Formats: sequence, C-alpha cells, structure tokens
Amino acid sequence: MADYHTVEKRIKLWTPLWKSKSLPRCKELLWRACNDVLPVRAALAHRGIVEDAICPLCGEECETVNHAFFACTEVAPIWFSSPLSLDFRNVPPSFSLKQWLSQVLKEGDEWFIDSVLTLLWAIWERRNRWCFDQQWYPYDFVLRRAASMATVSLLAMDNEATRTDQLRDGRRDRWRAPQPGTIKINVDAAVPAGSVMGYGYIARNSLGQVLATAASKWPMATSVALAEAMALRWALQLSLELGFFNVEVELDSKLVIDSWRNHQQQASYLALVISDSVFISQSFYRFSIAHVLRASNMAADFLAKFALSSYCFVGIEEYPVGLETVLSSYLVSS
Repeated sequence: MADYHTVEKRIKLWTPLWKSKSLPRCKELLWRACNDVLPVRAALAHRGIVEDAICPLCGEECETVNHAFFACTEVAPIWFSSPLSLDFRNVPPSFSLKQWLSQVLKEGDEWFIDSVLTLLWAIWERRNRWCFDQQWYPYDFVLRRAASMATVSLLAMDNEATRTDQLRDGRRDRWRAPQPGTIKINVDAAVPAGSVMGYGYIARNSLGQVLATAASKWPMATSVALAEAMALRWALQLSLELGFFNVEVELDSKLVIDSWRNHQQQASYLALVISDSVFISQSFYRFSIAHVLRASNMAADFLAKFALSSYCFVGIEEYPVGLETVLSSYLVSS
C-alpha cells in the first residue's frame, strides 16, 4: 500500500497532466509510459511475451521507455530538429521520464507542454507503424503529425483566451483607430491543412485610411503559434521597410503575446522567433503590441487567406477586391 508521501507525489504529477489542454490520447500515452505499462520490447521480454528486447527502429540497443522516446538514434534527431530544439543524443542512465515530465508540467507554458506531449505521441505512432505495418516514415512526417495534433489543441487555447478577453472587455470586438501620428498594424497567419501558410498585413492611420497591405505565402510551420510568431516578425520587418516608425501592432494570438512577455524564460524555437521580433521592435521610434479578438483582426485574416488562394503582393494605399467589405464592416472610430 502506498504511503502518504507517495500518493502526494503522484497527485502533483498527474493533476497538471490531466488539466493540460493537450489531446486525451497524448495524456493517456504519458500516463502509460510513466506507469510502466507501455509495451516496449524490454517490458515484453521481461514478461516472457517476446524473446528479443532490441529496439525495432535502430536495432542496436534494448528498447526501454527512455530509449523509445529519447535515446534511440532514430528518435533523438527528431527532438533536435523540432521547434523545441531539445538535445537527447546522450541521455544518461539516470534520466527519469517522470521527473522530466514533472519539470515540463511545472515550468513549461501551454505551447511547450502541448508540443512535448504531441511529439511524444507522434514518435510512438511512428514506431508502431514500423512494427505492425512495416511502414517507415521520415523525421518530417513525425514533426508534421505532431504539428497537426498541436494545431487542434492550440486553436482550443486561443478560442478560450478569446472568450475570456471578450468577457473582460466587450469594446474590443471591433477594430479601433490609433491616435493621430501613430500607424496601427494588424497581422495574422492562415494555417490550413497543407504544405504552405499565409501571412496577412494591413497598416492604417488614425482616420482608418489604408496606408499599406500585404499578403505572403510561406512553407508550413510546425504549430499555429509558431506561424503567428513568424508572421509577426515578417510584419515588423515590412513596417520598417515601408517607413512606419510609430506603430501599434495587433494580433489575435494570445499565445504569441504571452510568449513575447516571457520569451527570455523559454527555450524553444518559438522563443527564438519572438526574440527576433523583440530585437526588431527596438528599431521603431514608438512601439506597442497587443492581443485583440479575432473580430478586430478580420482585415489581416482576409489577407492571410488571400495569400493562400491567390497571389502575394505588397500594396501602397491599395488592396485586393473584397477587403473593402471587411473594412467597412469592422471600422469603429476611436
């Protein structure tokens, strides 16, 4: 029978896991792995179910949980090439999945936790595809698979954050003009199921007049949050090139805004992209950045989707057909 301290430790580990916003299948996999009920070859050999405990992927070492998820030479490069950029090429024998997971759940933000859990699930899925179907998938398949699952979770997080902000401030459901002398920049990313994503950009003055619009298409990022962060970096660079030095920037990803505030405490590719944007922002004379509701960012959203279905462009005081309807519907004078 477990003593009080053992039960308390379990509660401290599992409660944050079950409360996380990752998909249930990812959380269940981690629970099974940490409780030694995952059918890795070492566990099956110990129970006499199989004779060979060698890893089916690398064929070199005993397949334990740590090996299957981290130390395998066919798995470690996935972690290093992912947006997390974690190096597991030399996992020490003392490495504990439970302790590491506990640290991730305690110190990681929502994006980091979700990225870890979805990548673990995708790694296990790849292993099973090879074991049971003899289908071999490259590293980028695992990254795309994890990104597709993370997209579902992150969209849920963004929607929940949007609803919370709407309750706090009912006035933020429409675009509002900036103060005279300031240019308001709205930016968004469109992340469909596919190999490319779109960026949308619009700059307006205190009268609501359109000074510039842009739409651009880029290779797909590995998460929605990363796509939004890369769109922000692109928008800041474009603003400087267009000569806009007093700006207010708005976007509808609360995750990116939260990462902007805490990027120095994070170790991820997302944090690196945010750090680039923070550095670029220092070139403006006056700069501010804020999260707004999706309804306030419809013009940028239109342009991001336009990039996917049409052509890329940068327009000075001009914009594609169809955007005028969006502008007239959402403009509210300050």
